Amino acid sequence: MLIREVVSLQSGSYRIKTDSLGVITLQQHQVKSISHGAVSTQPSASLNSMKQASQSAVQSLQSSITSDPGMMASILALQNDPDMQAVLSDPELMRAIQSFDLEALQNNPKIQQLMNNSTVRKIHRNVD
Repeated sequence: MLIREVVSLQSGSYRIKTDSLGVITLQQHQVKSISHGAVSTQPSASLNSMKQASQSAVQSLQSSITSDPGMMASILALQNDPDMQAVLSDPELMRAIQSFDLEALQNNPKIQQLMNNSTVRKIHRNVD
């Protein structure tokens, strides 16, 4: 849980704004430390478990795709697609993909174009 801001301290209770839980209340004895202007760079356990769950889901999806010859043919056809080539040739976009930066990916026009590609849409329909 990444804490962004102490909202208030009243009657021995802290109201704290967090990224994952919103505003919570903790008793003063439950607070280990408070730092001004410091932000933790260590990923939380919940973030790690979310990444592991995502990776597990991706592996499961890969298995089901590779076992379907028609799906594999559609995916292989994307290799020469201009929309796919635009994504693969963009170093910044490839960094976002490798780091699972979903916000950057959602807002990228090349990804948006690729997601509207008829072959990608067909693959998406078959996966759902």
